Amino acid sequence: MITDKHLTAEQIIQLSEMVAELLSGQALTRETVDELTGMLLEDVSGMECVSDTEIKEITNEIWQQLTSN
Repeated sequence: MITDKHLTAEQIIQLSEMVAELLSGQALTRETVDELTGMLLEDVSGMECVSDTEIKEITNEIWQQLTSN
């Protein structure tokens, strides 16, 4: 898995919880999750050198986490 070298499973869960909190009351759509995840990752130190492919992988994991509950 690509994200293993950047984020742990626990960090993915934490980011998922942050996205869910930011969504509070809004519809859960892939577009909003992608946007919010992108905004959050911009503020994470060390993520500036992560490729677009890896960002997409992280976003996919967050989407899966949110939709599996």
